Amino acid sequence: MRAKTIISTFLFQASLIGAQGVPVRKLPGEFDIDGNTIIFEGTDGFDSMMRCSGNTVIQLTPDKKFVACCLDGQHLTGDEKTGFDCCADDHDRVGSAATGYHCCPKGQIFDGQVCKAEEKKEEETCANGKILVNGKCACPPGTKEIEDGTCEKEECSSGLETGKCYEFTAENGERLVFAGAWGYAVGPETKARRSGKFRFCKDKECAAGQPINPSDMFYMQDVHGHPRTGTRPNQWLNNAANGRHIGKTNDFSKAGKFSVSKWPCGKYCLSGFSAGLGIACPAADPSMSFYENDTQACMRFEITEIPCDIRKDENNCIWNNSPDQCCGGKVDCSAAKL
Repeated sequence: MRAKTIISTFLFQASLIGAQGVPVRKLPGEFDIDGNTIIFEGTDGFDSMMRCSGNTVIQLTPDKKFVACCLDGQHLTGDEKTGFDCCADDHDRVGSAATGYHCCPKGQIFDGQVCKAEEKKEEETCANGKILVNGKCACPPGTKEIEDGTCEKEECSSGLETGKCYEFTAENGERLVFAGAWGYAVGPETKARRSGKFRFCKDKECAAGQPINPSDMFYMQDVHGHPRTGTRPNQWLNNAANGRHIGKTNDFSKAGKFSVSKWPCGKYCLSGFSAGLGIACPAADPSMSFYENDTQACMRFEITEIPCDIRKDENNCIWNNSPDQCCGGKVDCSAAKL
């Protein structure tokens, strides 16, 4: 229990910490403030006291570790390294070891003689519509530099390329599968029905790395063979039309001619290049067919890039086109919390 008798009174005049600025004292771990007096337990068990004299009042640093006697309307600012000051409202102790320290209006610096606004470095300006990126002039996002050095708006990409393989997921969450005699249908995967692994090609040789835009014609090659026997791998989806079910063919001249366009919410609109694409006939697991009389018809799918060969090390990079693997580059993930 703290003794009730105060045996020592300090007039707060000499600095114990800091060679510049206002005198301060370091406070003990526990103390009480009574008006303009600080009371704490001394080392000998009796209460000790610190009191501001004259017209000064007690002011503590924000961390309540140091105390000084300041005039009314001032606050205590600074630290053990720079020293302390009693500064007016909207002022802070600023400066450096080279210039010394002084109370200056917030946002200003002390140059050793006066307080002044900090000089801003002249920002480098870029020409031709470029902006400063990491200290260098570059075209803004969504644009590219052309031969004359100016920036030109980039065309939006479908994100699809020849030579790559994709799987199709319908709006009901089921895949586009090969259903044998029924051709390709939207339905669940079973032992006899495997999700297609579709390689996109612009020619029979399937040259890789070519972008696929809505105005491009392309062919689809299913890497998978028959689920049970493994036969008929790497065959083309055929050109069955007007209600006939699209299936497989080894004859490139009978390969179906497709087109694809981005659709809202990460989907794609899969259609024919000159014909439309739709459901072949009403069924729980509908098959597909080209329609010559409805060229704008399409079937909506989520298209996801998957490895053409699951045993290639390059598959480790398949998600590098997006920081969010769930987006996979199909939608704008710039606002995602990563």
